[in-house]
Amino acid sequence: MRAALLALAVAASSGCRLSDPYYIFKPLEPGKAPGPGFSLLYGTVELSPALAGIRLDAVVLRRISPEQSLTYWPVSETGLFRAFQRRSLHHGTFALHLPPGVYELDHLESWSWGQPTHWVLNEQTRIQSRVYITRPGVYDVGTLRITAPDGLTRPYHIESLGDAWSAQRYDALRVLVRGTAWAAEVP
Repeated sequence: MRAALLALAVAASSGCRLSDPYYIFKPLEPGKAPGPGFSLLYGTVELSPALAGIRLDAVVLRRISPEQSLTYWPVSETGLFRAFQRRSLHHGTFALHLPPGVYELDHLESWSWGQPTHWVLNEQTRIQSRVYITRPGVYDVGTLRITAPDGLTRPYHIESLGDAWSAQRYDALRVLVRGTAWAAEVP
């Protein structure tokens, strides 16, 4: 009994929830757009081998244009009742609904022992991650690799692997949107 209580306490402090055995098997889901004019942004953020062992729990984009609205759009694995929500981030791959605008990667988050670690990106990295959503549709930003040239110290850099709309990603995206309203956008 003591061992079970200790295991539960460790799990709770590390960010695990009682619903995690169910949630871990939930697939990535594109879901229904929250309103007219929204697009589906599909992408993958991977950490370089030098950053191995770090789990990515949140990807946060910020909308930089139109200029009057600097807003943040998170896609996260850390929701309190996440078992009852669609899974929008899975192993660094995300499916996020966004209205038209210009977006860039703002920061990444990892959680351990109930505390977030923010992976702040420099200005050049944010500019390189920009995506322009001009009209409703499905957008694939491809795979973005985060590297830290000096080990675990800042600044973190991003590089695109240039695989947006590659055959492998296209097939994965087609499977992702099968049976949804987005399927017409990815024939």
